[in-house]
Amino acid sequence: MKADAIRIVNYEPWHVDRVIIQPGQKLDLEMARSEAAALKYSGVAWSAFRGEDCIAMIGVIQQARGPANTRYAAWALIGRTGSVAFVALHRRVRNWLRAQKGPVHIEAHVREDFVNGHRWIDMLGYEYRATRPQYGPDGEAYALYEFIVPEGDTGAAVMDRHRSMYIDPHQRKAAAE
Repeated sequence: MKADAIRIVNYEPWHVDRVIIQPGQKLDLEMARSEAAALKYSGVAWSAFRGEDCIAMIGVIQQARGPANTRYAAWALIGRTGSVAFVALHRRVRNWLRAQKGPVHIEAHVREDFVNGHRWIDMLGYEYRATRPQYGPDGEAYALYEFIVPEGDTGAAVMDRHRSMYIDPHQRKAAAE
């Protein structure tokens, strides 16, 4: 295998210490370091490596499981060079989402000014729900997205029905003003 080939592996807590994070995710990285083991054992997650460098991590944390719903929260840490792993990570996440059987509810929050994050979450079939002002640790706004698989349905069917409703966050802000 070439040294610069992208490898997707199951997430391990030590991966958090190997990623060189984007400046905008500094507080996310601090949280991930404090919760590194929980990120592995309370859901499903993957890491992308290029050579020996961890360049991105993504997963979901199971928040509740009951007869009416299984609820997850999505998370991602993307390193400065993590965009090169986008296609491989996208396929892994997409395949996991397509395999889900309802009822499943997954929430994701994307920083309002992170345009590529909004595009990616839309490509995965999530639906925009609301903007949460002053939601982030530094008071920044975040957008709430949901991926809902109704009872008796599958993630694949939800994704097949999804029609992109992507609106650039800057356009959404201008429309609200």
